Amino acid sequence: MEIVIKPGKSMLQIQEDFSKIFPFLKIEFFESPHGPKEISPRSKLISSEKRLKEGLKGINAKSLFLFGDTTVKELEARFKTDFGLYVQVFRKSGNLWIETSLTDNWTLDRQNQEAFDLGSGKYRFEIPESGYDPDVDS
Repeated sequence: MEIVIKPGKSMLQIQEDFSKIFPFLKIEFFESPHGPKEISPRSKLISSEKRLKEGLKGINAKSLFLFGDTTVKELEARFKTDFGLYVQVFRKSGNLWIETSLTDNWTLDRQNQEAFDLGSGKYRFEIPESGYDPDVDS
Protein backbone atom coordinates (compact mmCIF):
# COMPACT_ATOMS: atom_id res chain seq x y z
CA MET A 1 0.00 0.00 0.00
CA GLU A 2 1.51 3.25 -1.11
CA ILE A 3 1.10 6.90 -0.22
CA VAL A 4 2.89 9.39 -2.46
CA ILE A 5 4.23 12.35 -0.51
CA LYS A 6 5.32 15.40 -2.46
CA PRO A 7 5.57 19.16 -2.09
CA GLY A 8 2.27 20.89 -2.82
CA LYS A 9 0.23 18.06 -1.39
CA SER A 10 -1.86 19.04 1.61
CA MET A 11 -1.71 17.33 4.96
CA LEU A 12 -5.40 16.53 4.44
CA GLN A 13 -4.63 14.63 1.24
CA ILE A 14 -2.06 12.50 3.06
CA GLN A 15 -4.53 11.92 5.90
CA GLU A 16 -7.18 10.80 3.42
CA ASP A 17 -4.74 8.47 1.65
CA PHE A 18 -3.80 6.92 5.00
CA SER A 19 -7.43 6.48 6.09
CA LYS A 20 -8.32 4.73 2.83
CA ILE A 21 -5.85 2.02 3.83
CA PHE A 22 -6.72 2.00 7.55
CA PRO A 23 -10.31 3.30 7.81
CA PHE A 24 -10.47 3.22 11.62
CA LEU A 25 -7.22 5.14 12.08
CA LYS A 26 -6.10 8.65 11.29
CA ILE A 27 -2.88 10.60 11.44
CA GLU A 28 -2.41 14.15 12.64
CA PHE A 29 0.65 16.33 12.03
CA PHE A 30 2.45 18.22 14.79
CA GLU A 31 5.16 20.90 14.96
CA SER A 32 7.32 18.83 17.30
CA PRO A 33 7.70 15.18 18.31
CA HIS A 34 6.19 13.57 21.36
CA GLY A 35 8.13 11.38 23.73
CA PRO A 36 7.49 7.68 24.32
CA LYS A 37 4.00 7.12 25.74
CA GLU A 38 3.34 10.88 25.75
CA ILE A 39 0.34 12.66 24.28
CA SER A 40 1.04 15.31 21.65
CA PRO A 41 -0.01 18.79 22.81
CA ARG A 42 -3.00 20.12 20.84
CA SER A 43 -1.26 23.51 20.71
CA LYS A 44 1.36 21.94 18.39
CA LEU A 45 -1.22 20.53 15.94
CA ILE A 46 -0.68 21.60 12.31
CA SER A 47 -3.71 22.48 10.22
CA SER A 48 -4.76 19.81 7.72
CA GLU A 49 -5.03 22.47 5.02
CA LYS A 50 -1.33 23.29 5.19
CA ARG A 51 0.69 22.20 2.18
CA LEU A 52 4.02 20.41 2.41
CA LYS A 53 6.11 22.82 0.30
CA GLU A 54 8.03 24.37 3.17
CA GLY A 55 9.02 21.17 4.92
CA LEU A 56 9.98 19.11 1.89
CA LYS A 57 12.56 21.22 0.08
CA GLY A 58 14.62 19.04 -2.22
CA ILE A 59 12.10 16.21 -2.34
CA ASN A 60 10.14 15.99 -5.60
CA ALA A 61 8.00 13.00 -4.70
CA LYS A 62 8.58 10.00 -2.53
CA SER A 63 6.48 6.95 -1.82
CA LEU A 64 5.72 5.78 1.67
CA PHE A 65 4.83 2.10 1.62
CA LEU A 66 2.55 0.99 4.43
CA PHE A 67 2.08 -2.54 5.62
CA GLY A 68 -0.28 -3.86 8.26
CA ASP A 69 2.58 -5.31 10.28
CA THR A 70 4.24 -1.89 10.63
CA THR A 71 4.00 -0.65 14.21
CA VAL A 72 2.77 2.83 15.05
CA LYS A 73 6.21 3.62 16.43
CA GLU A 74 7.86 2.57 13.14
CA LEU A 75 5.41 4.60 11.07
CA GLU A 76 5.97 7.73 13.14
CA ALA A 77 9.75 7.24 12.88
CA ARG A 78 9.54 6.87 9.09
CA PHE A 79 7.60 10.12 8.72
CA LYS A 80 10.26 11.87 10.81
CA THR A 81 13.28 10.30 9.10
CA ASP A 82 12.04 10.35 5.49
CA PHE A 83 10.11 13.64 5.47
CA GLY A 84 10.92 15.58 8.63
CA LEU A 85 7.25 15.36 9.64
CA TYR A 86 5.98 14.58 13.13
CA VAL A 87 2.82 12.48 13.12
CA GLN A 88 0.65 10.88 15.74
CA VAL A 89 -1.69 7.99 14.98
CA PHE A 90 -5.22 8.09 16.40
CA ARG A 91 -7.67 5.19 16.71
CA LYS A 92 -11.44 5.50 16.53
CA SER A 93 -13.15 4.62 19.79
CA GLY A 94 -16.90 5.05 19.47
CA ASN A 95 -17.41 8.71 18.55
CA LEU A 96 -13.95 9.73 19.80
CA TRP A 97 -10.45 9.62 18.37
CA ILE A 98 -7.84 8.54 20.90
CA GLU A 99 -4.08 8.82 20.58
CA THR A 100 -2.29 5.51 20.35
CA SER A 101 0.66 6.74 22.39
CA LEU A 102 0.28 3.97 24.98
CA THR A 103 0.08 1.30 22.27
CA ASP A 104 2.76 2.53 19.85
CA ASN A 105 4.18 -1.00 19.78
CA TRP A 106 0.96 -2.35 18.21
CA THR A 107 0.83 -2.86 14.45
CA LEU A 108 -1.38 -0.72 12.25
CA ASP A 109 -3.54 -3.78 11.53
CA ARG A 110 -4.00 -4.44 15.24
CA GLN A 111 -4.91 -0.80 15.93
CA ASN A 112 -7.37 -0.80 13.03
CA GLN A 113 -8.93 -4.12 14.10
CA GLU A 114 -9.27 -2.95 17.71
CA ALA A 115 -11.16 0.15 16.55
CA PHE A 116 -13.36 -1.95 14.26
CA ASP A 117 -14.16 -4.40 17.07
CA LEU A 118 -15.07 -1.60 19.48
CA GLY A 119 -17.22 0.12 16.86
CA SER A 120 -19.02 -3.08 15.85
CA GLY A 121 -20.24 -3.66 19.38
CA LYS A 122 -18.09 -6.74 19.94
CA TYR A 123 -17.08 -5.44 23.38
CA ARG A 124 -20.17 -3.49 24.31
CA PHE A 125 -21.99 -4.18 27.53
CA GLU A 126 -25.11 -6.23 26.91
CA ILE A 127 -28.16 -6.02 29.18
CA PRO A 128 -29.38 -9.53 30.03
CA GLU A 129 -32.85 -10.50 28.80
CA SER A 130 -33.97 -10.67 32.43
CA GLY A 131 -33.39 -6.91 32.61
CA TYR A 132 -31.06 -4.72 34.59
CA ASP A 133 -31.87 -2.98 37.81
CA PRO A 134 -29.09 -0.60 38.97
CA ASP A 135 -30.68 -0.39 42.44
CA VAL A 136 -30.25 -4.09 43.14
CA ASP A 137 -26.96 -5.13 44.71
CA SER A 138 -25.37 -8.22 43.19
